[in-house]
Amino acid sequence: MDEDTGVNAQLTFSLFGRHADWFSIDPFTGTVFTSDELKVEDDITIGVRVEDGGNDPKSDSTTVTIRFQNVLEFPLLTVDAFEYWVSEDDPLDMLITIVTAETTRKGPISYYLASGNFEMMFRLDQETGELTIGAPLDYESYKEFQLCIEARDAGFPPFSTYAEVFIHVRDVNDNSPVFTKSVYMCEVFENLPASVVCEVLAIDADLGVYGEVEYSIVIGNVDGDFTINTNTGIIQTLRSLDREKNSGYKLTIQAVDKDNTLNTGTAIVYVTVLDKNDHAPRFLQIFHTEVSEDAPIGSTVIQITSTDEDIGENAVISYTIVNNQSSSVRFPFAIEKTSGSLVIVQTLDREIQSRYIIKVIANDSAWSIGTDVTVDISDINDNSPVFSQSQYAVTITETKNQGIFVMQVKASDADIGQNGQILYYIEPPDYFFGVNASTGDIATKQPVLLNKLESQSLSFTVVALDCGEDPYRSNTTVIVTIVPYNYFAPIFLPFSPVLHIPYNLDVGTTVIQLSAVDEDYQSRATAVEYTAIGGNASVFFEVDIYSGQVRLKDFLRQSLNTILTLIVLAKDKGMPPLSSETNVNFVITEKNRFSPRFSEPLVLFLAPEDVPVGFVIGRVHAEDKDDGINGLLSYAFKSGNDNELFSIGQTSGLITLIKGLDYEIKVVHLLCVIAKDGGWISETGELNVTVVVEDMNDNPPVFSTMEYRALVKASDRDSGANAEITYSLLTGDQDLFSVDSKNGTITTRDMFDFEVHQAFELSVKASNTGTLAHFSVVHVYIQITGLRALLKTSEPPLHPTQKPPVYFSHSLPLSKWTAALVISPLDTAFPKLRELAVKGIYFLSVIC
Repeated sequence: MDEDTGVNAQLTFSLFGRHADWFSIDPFTGTVFTSDELKVEDDITIGVRVEDGGNDPKSDSTTVTIRFQNVLEFPLLTVDAFEYWVSEDDPLDMLITIVTAETTRKGPISYYLASGNFEMMFRLDQETGELTIGAPLDYESYKEFQLCIEARDAGFPPFSTYAEVFIHVRDVNDNSPVFTKSVYMCEVFENLPASVVCEVLAIDADLGVYGEVEYSIVIGNVDGDFTINTNTGIIQTLRSLDREKNSGYKLTIQAVDKDNTLNTGTAIVYVTVLDKNDHAPRFLQIFHTEVSEDAPIGSTVIQITSTDEDIGENAVISYTIVNNQSSSVRFPFAIEKTSGSLVIVQTLDREIQSRYIIKVIANDSAWSIGTDVTVDISDINDNSPVFSQSQYAVTITETKNQGIFVMQVKASDADIGQNGQILYYIEPPDYFFGVNASTGDIATKQPVLLNKLESQSLSFTVVALDCGEDPYRSNTTVIVTIVPYNYFAPIFLPFSPVLHIPYNLDVGTTVIQLSAVDEDYQSRATAVEYTAIGGNASVFFEVDIYSGQVRLKDFLRQSLNTILTLIVLAKDKGMPPLSSETNVNFVITEKNRFSPRFSEPLVLFLAPEDVPVGFVIGRVHAEDKDDGINGLLSYAFKSGNDNELFSIGQTSGLITLIKGLDYEIKVVHLLCVIAKDGGWISETGELNVTVVVEDMNDNPPVFSTMEYRALVKASDRDSGANAEITYSLLTGDQDLFSVDSKNGTITTRDMFDFEVHQAFELSVKASNTGTLAHFSVVHVYIQITGLRALLKTSEPPLHPTQKPPVYFSHSLPLSKWTAALVISPLDTAFPKLRELAVKGIYFLSVIC
């Protein structure tokens, strides 16, 4: 036996020892049986061990000694049957059977239940052998019994015989369903779809159909939110629950025996609806407060509160601030996370920020909501007035009037209300000027006149005072400069009304210099400022404010062949300032691609020396392939007109005499004419113009010697002997002239009479002496000049080694190699002829 209860008292038997395998033992009843027929005579001892069913099982052991006797000496036990059936509701003391026994030894025989009689359910009468029900049977506890009946004689030692009887208990429906718990505590989350809540279990101790039960909800399911499976006892929701509507349910569950509805059992099921965080916190008010800007750090400004319909952790709200202020200084507020108290953590300054709209967030770990908390900062008088300038300066003209507005001083006070209201006064008071206490307007109190001075400066102090209880003040200095009155506006000096600008002009190029003069400031070059104030050219040109230079500031490529106008303002610095405007017109042209070109490089004009002043010597003309202004030409002398004998029409090209000619002073005038186009970067062409002065008979002939010499010169490109040249007279008055065969010098052989012969013609042959002789012929025209004309010259005589000049006739064809030698009796003393290298005129000494 085991004094414990329950599983700790459940005993299990087993055998051990040398001969344990000859026997078996019922592990629950402890009844020992032989395993087979034994044919031994000696005693046999076996060990028996018993062990309980605890987690830390306890055990004990003993020994059983078996002795063998003659079978005939043992009682003969008789049992009607070895298997019986009884119902669990059979009454006590009901007779099941009677066992009998006989013995050859000493009687009487006593009967015992040796094993299997659990809880003393049966009684065996020791004397009569009647086996009866000794305690109420319960099929649900024991369904059968295996009783070991012992018949023991009265000998010594007593001998016993054993027999096994099986008693089966029949079930009857005698049990009501019993729930495993009288109260079930169940939980389910809100907002879930239909789902299992929990399971209840009722047990009917009966078996088979007697033990089958059905479940139902009999109380508490008012809204039909739940259902129960009639067979399994599983309770489910039919719809999602709302904890905030109903936080718990009390359901009465009934279990009914299917075979006998009178057999019932009930249990209480408490269903707690668990909270889901399905509700956001809510603010119940608009938060607005005011705090003084001198409130100390740590002060609580306002308590932020909110509610949450959830419970527990889902209703724990924390507060934070989303600082969305655009201030660069540190945010002056913080909020306590759990209490929602808004506190000051930084010194406040209303003048920096007078209102804070603070975004406060309430969060319950799942939901967040925000609200704006408005905190107005109230003012204290902690700022002085501040003038917009530490010093004011103004210039006015002298005036004889009083009350003339001069200027306004302006002070501001960062405070508000009365603390920010400002009054103005001059300290000490000034004789000439006063100030309006409210507006800060300064005006004259007396006439302000200059005493023959160009200007005069006066200064005084203006004080600004706020209206706070403990007022603050500040001051500024005002300097008033009195200048003479400005009477004259600037006047632009004349300039070209239209400027032709090529489209490819570089940005930054100065296109014109504008100048304006002002009679008030004639001695000051910087008294006028220039500004471009309009016109469609203002996007392309800019004006230097001081110099008046107009410069290109953007490309003109897109404005080709357009007319642009720039309106320029010239403004002086007088009091009051005066100004004038002018228009500068631009024509945007192509770039200047071509230069002017004369049709021929040389031009010769003949002019008698007695033509009057104003006589047109001739006209030059050039052409330019450009269009417009780029092709518009003007003419001018580049060189040769040092004595200013001639003028040339700028556009016509007419060369006109403006002083008298004198053949005896200068026979040939070599002029260089330049043709210039009108392009921004002008191109030029040049023309050599020779003006030959024709002699008039205004001088008598004068001979200076009896012999005159001239020289012809030829050259040969060959070399050596092939380049040796011999000169000879081929035709002409050979009796009057001779030529040196070696050097080509022409000399006279006689005196000449101007009245008889004025000109001679000679042909001079130049030939070489090579194997294949070649020659050339030149015609020499010799003109005899009268002595009177030569006497008018003031030129010094030629050196004896110098040669007099010889000219080609202008009228001869170019195909002829011609020359004209003008010889005067005074040719050695008065060399009036000069060698020229222009069209139609050649020296005899050059290759022809």
